[in-house]
Amino acid sequence: MSKEEIKENYEVNILDKYHDLSNFTCGSQDLDDFLKEQSLNDSSKKFNVTYLIICSEEIIGYFTLLSDSIELRSIHEKIGGYKKFPAIKLGRFGIHENYQGKGLGTHILNNIIDNILDISEKICVRFMTVDAYAQAYYFYVEKNNFQYYKSENKNIDKIDKIIEKDRERNIALYRDLAKL
Repeated sequence: MSKEEIKENYEVNILDKYHDLSNFTCGSQDLDDFLKEQSLNDSSKKFNVTYLIICSEEIIGYFTLLSDSIELRSIHEKIGGYKKFPAIKLGRFGIHENYQGKGLGTHILNNIIDNILDISEKICVRFMTVDAYAQAYYFYVEKNNFQYYKSENKNIDKIDKIIEKDRERNIALYRDLAKL
């Protein structure tokens, strides 16, 4: 199936106990293990919600969303009025390794953001946050306009070394949805 066919035909469903996750792998043992072993339990405890990206009955990816907040002093934005702002966190995000490198991640992330923007008209969400793996830094920052928290300043200058040594080290990132 071509990239364009997938973009036109995928659907997003909330994970339930009837989904067969056995064939999903995104190349990160941590992300795979979370989906297969922890995600349903987390959802039942209202920690987050896991969504599956399905095309032609195949799971091609997944993501989790949860509530968050962001402190103004921890970011580079200059916004008046409040010390904290509402946010939605992209907790986990994985694309099946057979579908990586085709632009699907950015396409799906943009659809997630569009849906959050729709929601933000009803419940006010200003930011999207993510604790991204170092290996995904360039995906979020260069391809998708996320910024790093001030606390990450010292790490960004050596991001390539961090990626080389610890690909799954978390880097705190955010995107101001009011700028869209």
